[in-house]
This record gives sequence, structure tokens and C-alpha cells, in this order.
Amino acid sequence: MALGLRQISLYDSSTWSVVLNSVVTDSPTTTWTRSPGMTEIAAYIEHIMEHIALVVKVDAADVRVANLSLPQAKSLLQQVRTDNQYDDRARTIVDFNEKNRWRKKGISLSTTVFPIGFFDTSYAILSVFKKDATVAILTSGIEIGQGLHTKVAQACAYELNIPIDLIVMKPSLSHVFPNSSGTGGSTGSDQAAWCIIQCCKELKLRLQPVYDKNPGKEWKDIIFAAANQSIDLQVTKSLTPTQNPDQTKPYSVLSAAITEIELDILTGQHQVTRVDILQDAGISVNPDIDVGQIQGAFIMGLGNWTTEHMIRNEDTGALMSNRTWNYKPPGAKDIPVDFRVTFLKADKDPRSGPYGGKAVGEPPLLTSCSVMYAIKMAIKSARKDAGLADEYFDMSAPFTSENIFLHSGVSHDKFLLK
Repeated sequence: MALGLRQISLYDSSTWSVVLNSVVTDSPTTTWTRSPGMTEIAAYIEHIMEHIALVVKVDAADVRVANLSLPQAKSLLQQVRTDNQYDDRARTIVDFNEKNRWRKKGISLSTTVFPIGFFDTSYAILSVFKKDATVAILTSGIEIGQGLHTKVAQACAYELNIPIDLIVMKPSLSHVFPNSSGTGGSTGSDQAAWCIIQCCKELKLRLQPVYDKNPGKEWKDIIFAAANQSIDLQVTKSLTPTQNPDQTKPYSVLSAAITEIELDILTGQHQVTRVDILQDAGISVNPDIDVGQIQGAFIMGLGNWTTEHMIRNEDTGALMSNRTWNYKPPGAKDIPVDFRVTFLKADKDPRSGPYGGKAVGEPPLLTSCSVMYAIKMAIKSARKDAGLADEYFDMSAPFTSENIFLHSGVSHDKFLLK
């Protein structure tokens, strides 16, 4: 949670402060997952911006611009706002809502920052086989779908100047790396790639005399000759933040997103019709993987804020929403109809991952809170049509269909045929 305070630093906090308190509740202990603490903190500060906007009756995007203290964040927000016609779309939505009673639309913009820091020691073993010159790689980083193996193989192929088809990634073994850092914090791929880069550099030093004696020879010939000279073709390297400060400098990742939704007031159901994400990914090593991670993180956030409702027994604390019948993670139909991801153009940052890339596993999840404020915009219009006061109203997450319906001011006496 302390890392989450980095999110607050986006905004000018000269007139207010934050006090954190740890409490013990009677709820069973849970565990952390993607962007723990940061997700909640991002929603807190963005909620404050939305609250201010509603009270002073200006667009929340203008409130954010006025309060942002980090120049890079202000530039990012202005870019995503301009490039995706936020203001024109917002005016169109206001006009739509004035003309429709039971269908409403909403749009919201959010900008977030995520701190990246490296953990304890990571390891890698690179082994080259004499017979076919294939390369086997074993890292302490765990492949959990984030593309770690692919990025490590890319780094190895680049450093050794060999086809990636010659590289085989092996699953990590805890008895080989008994004291390695955990895979998390969106740094697993970076740490593993840094390790393998060092392995490749060491291997090239060992092979250099063979290259010198065999100019123009292919990789397979070099490896065969090196093995016959009893040159060690296995390299082990480690990466520790305290011993490798140049490769483990902490850095921040900025993200911005515009979320647009359409809401059925009679059922409380909504559809995310369009999402525009502008992501600081540095110089992406693998754009396809990074886009997948960005979209996956955002969808995971949508589930957290809209569909995944944890219901507990009031007497025992037992979890009641413990199966797919009553616990709803996002599915295929929850994916935004129009889902756009753009990488922020940037030069290589010395504070980044290998080759200038930046972590994208967790940072985009923070921007998903924008879906709540887009929904609240639609609900606000419905409440006004229902005769309720045009003022701030509180609404707790998740924004399930039931929760939306109950806050929309729907009453049976409004169901009139004309």
C-alpha cells in the first residue's frame, strides 16, 4: 500500500495529506494479486477528482489537468484526450443522454503512474549443445503467461546473433534456483532477460578466440570447434539490485485511458463500447506480447470494478460467492467492443528494462477504474431524468447490474406508456 502513494504524487498534494492505518477485521485473510494496493489507491485518487468535478460542475478531465503536478502525466493526459477526441465524444454523449430515457452513455478519462522496483537475486543458466548448436535456457523467473520465455529467447537470439529457432526455454526448477527472487511486480521478464544477456556476453568472450581463428564460419561450426577445444559452453549468471545497480534502477510507468460505456437503465446491464489506452511501454521488445498484457490487465480490472462481487455470510463470514454461478469474472462478452492500445513514443530511458522496454503487466490495470466513472456519468443522467437531485451520490464498487439498477432512480411509477 505504501507504494500506492506514488499514485497520489501525480497530483498536487500541497493542501492535503494522507494518513494510512492498518486494521484487523473479522474477514478471512486473503492474498495479493496483480498490482496489489496500487489498484485501490489509484481508484481513491481518481474518485476524488470525479467528486470535485461533480460538485463544481466541470468535466473531470479538466479537474485532473488542473491538479496534475507531474509534467509527464499532464502531457500524457492531454495527448490521449486530443488524439481520441475526448471532448467531442463527451459532448455527443451528453446530447444522447438528453434524448434517451432508458439508454444512457458515459465516458471517463484516467491517468495513473506505477512504480517499478526490482526484487532480490535472479538467476539464469545458458547451455549450448555441441551436436546441433541448440541453446537451452533455464531462468529463475516463472513463465505465467506474461511472455517471459519469449522475451528471454529474443534477448538471447539478439545477443548471440542466432535464429530464435535454436533456442529452447526450459521450465524453472526450484531446486536449481533455491534462493531466487519471486516472479512479480511486473519485473520477472526484465530480470530474467538481464541475466541471460550477461550469460550471452560471457559466452561470446569464451568463443571469441574460436571466431578469430574461423572467420566467416557459421554458429554451428563455431560451437563444434569450441566444444572440441573443451571450452565451457554453459554459463550461469545472477542479477542482484545491490550488485547490479545499472540494470536495476527503479522507474515509473505512466498510463492513461478513456473508457466509454452504454447502459440499459431498466436492467442495470452495461457494455464497454470503446477503450483507448495510451501506454508508456518504453521501446517495446515485443509489441504483440505487450499489447496482450495491457489489454489483459485492463480486462482484469473491469472484472474487479464491475462484476466480481465478494459476498459473505453476515453471521459466519463464510464466502458465499464461491463458484461460477454467483461469482462472475469477466468473460468474452465483457471485452470492449472497440479496444485501442497506443504506445507512447519515447526515446530509450536509462531507467528501464532491457533494450529500453518497460513493464506492462500491472500498470494498465490501474486505469480500469475509469469504467466506474463512465458508468456513474450514465447513472447521473438517469437520476436526473427520475427527478432526483443533480448532486454527488455515493456508490460502492463493484458496479454490478444490481448495484447500477438500485442507484439509477428507477421506480415502477415511471413505467408509463405514451
